[in-house]
Amino acid sequence: MRNRYRAESNPLLNAFEGFANTFNTGLNNMMNDINNLIYSAFGKNTFTEILAGIVDGAIFIAISLIPYVGQVFDTMATISFLGSTAFDLLAGSASFNETVNSFKQMFTNPTSISTIATLITAVLARKLIEPDRGRKC
Repeated sequence: MRNRYRAESNPLLNAFEGFANTFNTGLNNMMNDINNLIYSAFGKNTFTEILAGIVDGAIFIAISLIPYVGQVFDTMATISFLGSTAFDLLAGSASFNETVNSFKQMFTNPTSISTIATLITAVLARKLIEPDRGRKC
Protein backbone atom coordinates (compact mmCIF):
# COMPACT_ATOMS: atom_id res chain seq x y z
CA MET A 1 0.00 0.00 0.00
CA ARG A 2 1.37 3.37 -1.00
CA ASN A 3 1.71 6.07 1.63
CA ARG A 4 -0.52 8.90 0.44
CA TYR A 5 1.27 11.46 2.62
CA ARG A 6 4.68 10.84 1.07
CA ALA A 7 5.97 13.76 -0.99
CA GLU A 8 6.15 12.92 -4.68
CA SER A 9 8.99 14.20 -6.81
CA ASN A 10 8.76 15.09 -10.47
CA PRO A 11 12.16 14.90 -12.21
CA LEU A 12 11.07 17.28 -15.00
CA LEU A 13 9.91 19.93 -12.53
CA ASN A 14 13.08 19.48 -10.50
CA ALA A 15 15.21 19.92 -13.62
CA PHE A 16 13.24 23.02 -14.65
CA GLU A 17 13.55 24.52 -11.18
CA GLY A 18 17.28 23.79 -11.18
CA PHE A 19 17.67 25.49 -14.57
CA ALA A 20 15.65 28.52 -13.46
CA ASN A 21 17.66 28.88 -10.26
CA THR A 22 20.99 28.51 -12.08
CA PHE A 23 20.06 31.04 -14.78
CA ASN A 24 18.73 33.55 -12.22
CA THR A 25 21.82 33.13 -10.05
CA GLY A 26 24.04 33.82 -13.06
CA LEU A 27 22.09 36.98 -13.94
CA ASN A 28 22.14 38.18 -10.34
CA ASN A 29 25.88 37.58 -10.05
CA MET A 30 26.51 39.49 -13.29
CA MET A 31 24.42 42.46 -12.16
CA ASN A 32 25.94 42.44 -8.67
CA ASP A 33 29.47 42.49 -10.13
CA ILE A 34 28.59 45.43 -12.39
CA ASN A 35 26.84 47.28 -9.58
CA ASN A 36 29.74 46.70 -7.19
CA LEU A 37 32.15 48.04 -9.82
CA ILE A 38 30.07 51.22 -10.10
CA TYR A 39 29.75 51.55 -6.32
CA SER A 40 33.49 51.05 -5.78
CA ALA A 41 34.31 53.70 -8.38
CA PHE A 42 31.74 56.33 -7.37
CA GLY A 43 30.49 55.34 -3.91
CA LYS A 44 27.04 54.05 -3.06
CA ASN A 45 24.31 56.65 -3.03
CA THR A 46 20.99 57.20 -4.77
CA PHE A 47 22.64 58.56 -7.93
CA THR A 48 24.97 55.56 -8.31
CA GLU A 49 22.12 53.14 -7.59
CA ILE A 50 20.12 54.72 -10.42
CA LEU A 51 23.22 54.66 -12.64
CA ALA A 52 23.75 50.98 -11.83
CA GLY A 53 20.13 50.24 -12.76
CA ILE A 54 20.48 52.05 -16.07
CA VAL A 55 23.68 50.12 -16.83
CA ASP A 56 21.97 46.82 -15.91
CA GLY A 57 19.06 47.65 -18.19
CA ALA A 58 21.39 48.72 -21.00
CA ILE A 59 23.23 45.39 -20.77
CA PHE A 60 19.93 43.50 -21.04
CA ILE A 61 19.00 45.64 -24.03
CA ALA A 62 22.39 45.09 -25.70
CA ILE A 63 22.11 41.32 -25.27
CA SER A 64 18.52 41.40 -26.55
CA LEU A 65 19.60 43.20 -29.73
CA ILE A 66 21.99 40.42 -30.79
CA PRO A 67 20.20 38.40 -33.48
CA TYR A 68 19.04 34.97 -32.26
CA VAL A 69 21.12 35.24 -29.06
CA GLY A 70 18.86 38.02 -27.83
CA GLN A 71 15.70 36.04 -28.54
CA VAL A 72 17.08 33.01 -26.71
CA PHE A 73 18.28 35.19 -23.82
CA ASP A 74 14.92 36.96 -23.51
CA THR A 75 13.03 33.67 -23.62
CA MET A 76 15.30 32.03 -21.04
CA ALA A 77 15.15 35.06 -18.74
CA THR A 78 11.36 35.22 -18.93
CA ILE A 79 10.85 31.50 -18.42
CA SER A 80 13.31 31.28 -15.55
CA PHE A 81 11.85 34.36 -13.83
CA LEU A 82 8.25 33.17 -14.15
CA GLY A 83 9.19 29.61 -13.25
CA SER A 84 11.17 30.46 -10.15
CA THR A 85 8.50 32.94 -9.03
CA ALA A 86 5.78 30.30 -9.48
CA PHE A 87 7.81 27.71 -7.57
CA ASP A 88 8.45 30.19 -4.75
CA LEU A 89 4.80 31.20 -4.53
CA LEU A 90 3.64 27.58 -4.45
CA ALA A 91 6.29 26.36 -1.99
CA GLY A 92 4.44 27.44 1.13
CA SER A 93 3.57 30.46 3.21
CA ALA A 94 7.14 31.31 4.26
CA SER A 95 8.38 31.22 0.68
CA PHE A 96 5.28 33.12 -0.47
CA ASN A 97 5.93 35.90 2.06
CA GLU A 98 9.60 36.03 1.06
CA THR A 99 8.63 36.35 -2.62
CA VAL A 100 6.12 39.11 -1.88
CA ASN A 101 8.72 40.99 0.18
CA SER A 102 11.22 40.56 -2.65
CA PHE A 103 8.75 42.17 -5.08
CA LYS A 104 8.13 45.02 -2.62
CA GLN A 105 11.88 45.62 -2.43
CA MET A 106 12.18 45.43 -6.22
CA PHE A 107 9.64 48.19 -6.75
CA THR A 108 11.09 50.46 -4.06
CA ASN A 109 14.81 50.04 -4.82
CA PRO A 110 16.31 52.81 -7.04
CA THR A 111 18.47 50.30 -8.92
CA SER A 112 15.52 48.05 -9.76
CA ILE A 113 13.26 50.96 -10.65
CA SER A 114 15.82 52.41 -13.05
CA THR A 115 16.46 48.99 -14.62
CA ILE A 116 12.73 48.50 -15.21
CA ALA A 117 12.38 52.06 -16.57
CA THR A 118 15.33 51.50 -18.93
CA LEU A 119 13.83 48.26 -20.24
CA ILE A 120 10.39 49.83 -20.73
CA THR A 121 11.96 52.80 -22.53
CA ALA A 122 13.84 50.42 -24.83
CA VAL A 123 10.68 48.46 -25.67
CA LEU A 124 8.77 51.65 -26.45
CA ALA A 125 11.62 53.08 -28.51
CA ARG A 126 11.95 49.85 -30.44
CA LYS A 127 8.24 49.85 -31.25
CA LEU A 128 8.47 53.44 -32.48
CA ILE A 129 11.66 52.90 -34.49
CA GLU A 130 10.94 49.56 -36.16
CA PRO A 131 9.07 49.77 -39.44
CA ASP A 132 5.53 48.49 -39.56
CA ARG A 133 5.86 45.00 -40.99
CA GLY A 134 2.20 44.70 -41.89
CA ARG A 135 2.14 47.68 -44.23
CA LYS A 136 3.50 47.44 -47.75
CA CYS A 137 5.05 50.43 -49.45
